Amino acid sequence: MDITWHGRSCFTIKGKRVTLVTNPNKEAGKLKGDVVLSSLEDPSEVDGVRKIFDWPGEYEVCEVPIVGFQAWTKSKSKEEEEKQVGDPTILFYFEVDGFKCLHLGDLGHVLTSDMVNEIGDVDILMIKCGSNSNLEA
Repeated sequence: MDITWHGRSCFTIKGKRVTLVTNPNKEAGKLKGDVVLSSLEDPSEVDGVRKIFDWPGEYEVCEVPIVGFQAWTKSKSKEEEEKQVGDPTILFYFEVDGFKCLHLGDLGHVLTSDMVNEIGDVDILMIKCGSNSNLEA
């Protein structure tokens, strides 16, 4: 497997059977891939796409299992627990060439214990870097 970071939350993950692109953006230029995992961005910047996933749910393409989890771009305070805060984003969990990968999209809050349990073990974690990142150390 080969992983290339194109800035922000855009990665190309090239496996033996499939090439995935996460959150393509104009700054990354034209990319090539079979599958786009889009948590916020416009997925139109990728050539050769067979499938675009931009919604939570369970999917499979080219024998690659993919699970999208609903999340938010801002954290919730105790008073806001029942409200949706920030914009929706999607976390994508997928397995390529035996590696369990998690792309955090534009996550802006701590994962819930239910999410952590459902996701399980992760070998490779991909997180947004650079300006306008919603997470802090």
